[in-house]
Amino acid sequence: GGCIFPAFWTEEYSREAGNEYVENQEDISPDVLGGNVVVSPQKPVKGGLARVEISPFPYPPLALELKNEDYNGSVSEFYWNGKEINVLLGVSYHNEAAVYDLKLQIEFMGHRRMVLPLELEVEEGNYPRQEFSVPPSVTAGWDAERIKREREKLEEARQVNTRELIVEDYFIWPVENWEEEGYISSEYGAERVINHGEPRRHDGIDIAIEGGTPVVAPSCGKVVLAEELLAPGKTVVIDHGLGITSSYLHLSEIKAEAGETISQGEKIGEVGKTGFSTGNHLHWSVHVKDTPVNPELFLEDRGEEILGPFLGER
Repeated sequence: GGCIFPAFWTEEYSREAGNEYVENQEDISPDVLGGNVVVSPQKPVKGGLARVEISPFPYPPLALELKNEDYNGSVSEFYWNGKEINVLLGVSYHNEAAVYDLKLQIEFMGHRRMVLPLELEVEEGNYPRQEFSVPPSVTAGWDAERIKREREKLEEARQVNTRELIVEDYFIWPVENWEEEGYISSEYGAERVINHGEPRRHDGIDIAIEGGTPVVAPSCGKVVLAEELLAPGKTVVIDHGLGITSSYLHLSEIKAEAGETISQGEKIGEVGKTGFSTGNHLHWSVHVKDTPVNPELFLEDRGEEILGPFLGER
């Protein structure tokens, strides 16, 4: 399934001229390069994820960028298998449900670029609303400046640019047997109102379960952050390649180190309630660059349509 859109032009440009583009347009047959741009699923929801396949593309690409000022969302690094390009497109829940005219700019062959039109229809997501209170004692004595610095540090950790794909299989849940021993206390994308404040979207999944329960890596990757922060508590962030990261917050113990290569199913910590939390739970989030997306889309029973082409020829 998917929507197909034709490629429309290429240009040459001169790196010697300070990356100024030279208007020397030439036609390349769409049968040879980028004739099909296929989006799966056809209509991703706000807060969801789409895979974009560009084919045929026999030339090694150098860079790929998303061009649109009105669209909230990030594109992953590209995955090229010698025949086609695949990327993941994060669809922010801050987007309106609408049709967006996007452009994908690809640099290739050292001195050329191609701009491909991409019409993306974003649908509404079905997310719950939650209202709850957190006692002032949880944040007593907190330093606003430190919170700001640590938020920036967490965001920086998610901006890794590992261009190769580290993931070798579909994700697994980071807490085993959570359905029997726990429950999801806050869903991804939920509109949450805390202490009668401004509504905010929940960028991950909260799994409520007994403190000390092991937390494992849902997929292989490299640990890029493993330390205690004020609001997130004890935190681990894993780089899975292509600009995909996963984060684990409020741990009682950290069992991983920054720089360490981690395998799927390997223990990285234990469930806790450190930081901005009133009870034992794991906050699990997945980002495509700086766009949070639904972690469940990376699971095998949810992600085959999206992740399959990235994994099928490994």
